[in-house]
Amino acid sequence: KRTPLEHYRLQKRGGQGVITIRTTARNGKVVRVAQVVDDDEVMLITDGGKVLRCRVSGISTMGRATQGVRVMELS
Repeated sequence: KRTPLEHYRLQKRGGQGVITIRTTARNGKVVRVAQVVDDDEVMLITDGGKVLRCRVSGISTMGRATQGVRVMELS
């Protein structure tokens, strides 16, 4: 999931945090979060050894309350 940083409000002391994705059996656990720019590339690696390398600009930008997009087919 790729969401602009502006969609997240600044938290002050005592803030309760901001939910960005609700994990389900369909989408699984969040393993890594990183701040990136369009020119960056990401590499996804499965337990089975399948590897996908793609530019961040190829991943759709979405709102904070969305489920995200499928970048890699696991089956």
